[in-house]
Amino acid sequence: MEFNKLVIVCFTVVGTISAIATSVYHINDRHLMSKNIEHAIEKGIDPVLVRCSYAGKDDIVCITFATNASHNRDSVIKSIDSVTKKK
Repeated sequence: MEFNKLVIVCFTVVGTISAIATSVYHINDRHLMSKNIEHAIEKGIDPVLVRCSYAGKDDIVCITFATNASHNRDSVIKSIDSVTKKK
């Protein structure tokens, strides 16, 4: 009986720590993304490009943005040129 309680407590602790670690990871990821978007805006880079670098492969906004990239081609090239010239 004592062993069963120990196993239950161990699994509960491991599960709780895993949930907390996952939450902290996602919070930090979103915070880093917002900082990078702010820096991109300051440099004149399209913030959607930064957002899409963090997005998954099934993100509708980024798929639409990539599909219409031919319309945004000049602004993307201008953004890339402005970053490479500042270095």
